[in-house]
Amino acid sequence: MNNIGILGSGFGLYGYLPALIEAGGKKIFLPGRYKDKFSARYELQEYADYIQWVFNDRALYESIDSIVIALPPSYQPDLVKILLHFNNIKYLLLEKPLAVSPDKSSQLIDELVQSNKIIRIGYNFRFTSWGTAIFEHLNTSTNTASNNRLNISWNFIAPHYLNNAIVWKRFNSLGGGALRFYGIHLIALLAELGYTEIRSSKNTFVDSDELVKWEGTFSGANLPICDVKVDSKAEINQFLVSESSNSNKTIFFDNPTPFYHKEHSKAFSGQDNRLPYLIDLCRTMYKPEKSYHWYKNTIELWRLAEEVAALDKRSNLMLH
Repeated sequence: MNNIGILGSGFGLYGYLPALIEAGGKKIFLPGRYKDKFSARYELQEYADYIQWVFNDRALYESIDSIVIALPPSYQPDLVKILLHFNNIKYLLLEKPLAVSPDKSSQLIDELVQSNKIIRIGYNFRFTSWGTAIFEHLNTSTNTASNNRLNISWNFIAPHYLNNAIVWKRFNSLGGGALRFYGIHLIALLAELGYTEIRSSKNTFVDSDELVKWEGTFSGANLPICDVKVDSKAEINQFLVSESSNSNKTIFFDNPTPFYHKEHSKAFSGQDNRLPYLIDLCRTMYKPEKSYHWYKNTIELWRLAEEVAALDKRSNLMLH
């Protein structure tokens, strides 16, 4: 890893900064305006010698060959258009969702494809133990499509509800909510597994722009039907991955969070619990494959989920 910049003083600092360094980054460029936030996080002080502070964003862009953007999705499209003009920047890691909606995300991915730059998007469920287990199981299992049914259920209370915070992650129109911010992680994993169709999709709003729960059923060639539920305002914290076949049930994962890692507390005490998976993600930044096919399939599956949910809502309104 060469000269890497980070934009984003939240997850960019406490998530991607340590991940990049643990993945082999030697020099991390940060805007000087992040200094106070960096100093306030004691767990990051061990990384101080890796940081190169720059005066402004343009100085950052001119000093790097790689960049991580950990900003709200409403900012990413315009910022990416600026970065595409810098020939020295060859590698981009963008946070999910790519933009606030499937249509805007599709436009952005097309521009990135044309730029011929290497990109990564922050879908990291593929690096978890349960994600790996699903990949291995579906690659070795027989007769999965006809008899088995996969279930992924994610119940939690989102930090913005826990802390009663009015932030963008709360609002569907800004790329937040149970589907666009949380469910997109699962959609990306299913797209990579080969799921291509939506059999059902249902949204539950607490008001017109706060989508707190989303449920969907997915299918794909030679794959078991997969039921997904994301409840971001649940009374319990549970992430359950299981598969049923007739009277048998196999549990792949059952923990309070999808990011559980048994070695995390030993290796990364005081750090964010997603750090092991962010490290794995950052290690892929310089691999030559562009992953465009997977990312485009993810956006298409996301679009279908939203379309079917909208049809479901209209059907229910007509019945009443």
